[in-house]
Amino acid sequence: MRFPILASVMLLAGCPGLGQVGFDVDSTGRSTIQGSAAGGLLPAFPGFTGFGSMSFSQDQTFSNNNTNKDHVSSCRTKKLTLKIVSPTGANLSFISAIEFHIQAPNLPDVKIAELSPIPAGATIVELNLDDVELAPYAKADSFSITTKGTASVPPQDTTIEADLTLHIVANVL
Repeated sequence: MRFPILASVMLLAGCPGLGQVGFDVDSTGRSTIQGSAAGGLLPAFPGFTGFGSMSFSQDQTFSNNNTNKDHVSSCRTKKLTLKIVSPTGANLSFISAIEFHIQAPNLPDVKIAELSPIPAGATIVELNLDDVELAPYAKADSFSITTKGTASVPPQDTTIEADLTLHIVANVL
């Protein structure tokens, strides 16, 4: 009687079951927003290099865990942070709101994280995550993480880094 209860608890907690493995995949992207002393509204929030045309086809983390993208049973966003890289002393206050979305061919555009408002003076923030199943995107030949947001033009060129962690549960080969 104990085993069915333990298995149910593991499934509800998002732990891998028998014959499965759970692991994290980290990705980093950067974006530089062109500054201007004149300020004004940023016409469009630029994308992050490193988040376009992503693929888990050859990802070493999958090999290290004796699986591949085709065996993914679950994928969820575990963490997404933004931080100022340069210039020294800059903060994220020029951003009013930001959203990250995932896209793949023949799949809908889905929001995975957002933050609004950005805390005043913050140099690093953790975004609020949407609890969405991303396994179809992880299994796709390629997917992209895109950005939407509203912001003012910062007074000088500002580079932001986005650190994304996806938690994967996959069947072992």
